[in-house]
Amino acid sequence: SEWLYNAVQAFDVLTIHPDYFRLRKPIARRVYELARKHCGRQAKWTIGLPLLLDKSGSRGSIYEFHEALKKLAEANILPEYRIVISSERAIADVKVTFYIRDAMRLLESFA
Repeated sequence: SEWLYNAVQAFDVLTIHPDYFRLRKPIARRVYELARKHCGRQAKWTIGLPLLLDKSGSRGSIYEFHEALKKLAEANILPEYRIVISSERAIADVKVTFYIRDAMRLLESFA
C-alpha cells in the first residue's frame, strides 16, 4: 500500500524485537508494543496506570491490570525494556516506568 511505502521511505516504521514473538500473554505483547512506541530513543518512559490501562485496551478492571503488570514486572520478560511500578497508596496515582535494557544508553541519559 502507498502509506506503508511512504512510512518505509521516511524511516517511520518501528522494528520489533524477535523475542516479542515469544511472549505468550496478550497483555505482555500489548505492553511491549506501547513501550516500544513511546520510549522511542528515550532511555525511559513514565506513564500513569489509568492512562496505560486506557492505551492497552484491556477490558479488565484497573486492579486486575495492576496485578498483571506487577507479575509482568516480576517476570522481567519484556524484550528491550524493564518495568518499574511505583507503590502509591491510591491506585489512580500509580506510575509505571519503562527503562531500556541497553546499559550504555541508560547511563548516558543520566549524565
